[in-house]
Amino acid sequence: MHKLVVAVLLGGILLVASGSAFGQESAEEAIKKRIMQYEAASNAGRADSMAAIYAVDGTHTFANGVTLRGRAEIAIGLKEQYAGMLKGTQMAITPLQIRLLSADVAVEEASFVIFGLK
Repeated sequence: MHKLVVAVLLGGILLVASGSAFGQESAEEAIKKRIMQYEAASNAGRADSMAAIYAVDGTHTFANGVTLRGRAEIAIGLKEQYAGMLKGTQMAITPLQIRLLSADVAVEEASFVIFGLK
């Protein structure tokens, strides 16, 4: 079993959240909380929980360039990945920059490392 670590810099990922999602915490803190939820869901292999974080019309682009459109398609794609090459892996996400574009749209840039690829 060999250990492969992949680090990829993500840029320009749009996170869409309703104003009520922010509540009394700052938008930046709400986004960081979502990132932690995504990381935890990934580490538990819970593709549905990961997909639920996306907007209904959101997109997800894998490091290999494949883009999934819409929450339902994202859920299917993530389930396939976590049943296959990502099964049993662990992810660590580091937020690098969060820019608010409007009251309900932000761009979040992060790096992530996936441990345990086979």
